[in-house]
Amino acid sequence: MYAGALLYGASLFGFVLTPPGGAPPPQLTPTPQLLLEVEQPPEDEDTADLSEAIAQRREIADIHMAFGIATWASMAITAVLGFLQLYDEYGLWEDEASTPCAQGDAIFGFCGGEVPWPHAIAAGTTVALYSVTFTLSFLMPDPLDQASADTPESERLRIHETLRWFHLAGVAILGVLGGITANIDADYETRRGLAWAHFGAAAATFGTLTAAGALMVF
Repeated sequence: MYAGALLYGASLFGFVLTPPGGAPPPQLTPTPQLLLEVEQPPEDEDTADLSEAIAQRREIADIHMAFGIATWASMAITAVLGFLQLYDEYGLWEDEASTPCAQGDAIFGFCGGEVPWPHAIAAGTTVALYSVTFTLSFLMPDPLDQASADTPESERLRIHETLRWFHLAGVAILGVLGGITANIDADYETRRGLAWAHFGAAAATFGTLTAAGALMVF
């Protein structure tokens, strides 16, 4: 009983009992940080590449969307300015003597052979923004093969990618019609018809671009 009490007291106050003629027993100090340290297996190379590709797609997608919205806004402004210029020179299908330019009531005053600078600058800005947006659409990797998956999101992506060819064709047609309308030496009716065709192509292109963007934004 005395020996048990002695052992209890020694352990309570931190003493170590040394047996006669022997060294004190070693004290074992637990090291939780070593015990809990578990070697993590190295990340698989394919997994690392997939994660990097997904992160790259998200980064480019954010930039693509920002330029897409800027392109959409710039095209809307260009269309409005183009319609106002059309109205100045040709009215709402009036004869040549009744147009705002002929009557001296033009909104911008760019009549005859003058370059309609507001519309021209807006159109140039739109083409630059559109070119960046269109190029970015091809730089995004598709590591999860979303374009081929059978999901509602993938279907929207496929429609979005298909529509880009339609609004690309629209932008090209607009450039051709705009150049012809601005430089053709023809009678009033021919120039007026070309101007309205140019505006009609602009409206169709803007509508296609709007539909393509809405599929991914909403």
